[in-house]
Amino acid sequence: MKAKATMKFSMKTKGLDNLRRRIKSASSHVSKVGFWNGTSGDGEMSIASLAFLQEYGRPQTAIHNFIPARPFFRMSAMNVVNGRSDVRHYMKVALQQIISGKQTTQHSFQMVGQVYEDELKAIITYFDEPPNAARTEAMKGKDDPLVDSGHMRDSVQNKVTKRGVDV
Repeated sequence: MKAKATMKFSMKTKGLDNLRRRIKSASSHVSKVGFWNGTSGDGEMSIASLAFLQEYGRPQTAIHNFIPARPFFRMSAMNVVNGRSDVRHYMKVALQQIISGKQTTQHSFQMVGQVYEDELKAIITYFDEPPNAARTEAMKGKDDPLVDSGHMRDSVQNKVTKRGVDV
C-alpha cells in the first residue's frame, strides 16, 4: 500500500490587488510646478514667457536691453537633486502614504507639489545675483532681481495630472 500525502493552500490576494492598484496609480500621475497661465503685470507677455526670460536672460539688441540670466528654476531643481530641498523627503513620505493606503495619489502628489512650489517661491524672493542694473533699481525702487510687483512669484502653481497630460 502506498502512502499519499497532499497539501492544499490558498492565498487571499485582495491586499496585493489593492497594493498593485495603488502603485499603478502612483506611477501614472505626476506633480508639475510652473507658470500655467496669466500675463505679466503690464500685460505684455505671459507669465511663463517672463519666467523664461528671467531664467535664461536676453542679449542686448537694437530694441531690447540686456537681461542677465537668473536661473532660479534650475537652481531649485538642483537643490532637489543635491538633497538641499525638502522635496525628496516628502516624495518618500508620499510614496509610503500611497502604498499604505493612508492617502490618495492625488493628495500625496499635491503635498509634494506644494512643498516644491513653496521652495521655488522662496528662491524667487531671495534670489539676488546678479543684481539689478542701476537704472532698473531706480525704476523699481529696490534691488530685487526677480521681484517687482511679486506677480511672477505669486503665479507659481503646482498641479497633479495623469502622466503624459499637458497642463
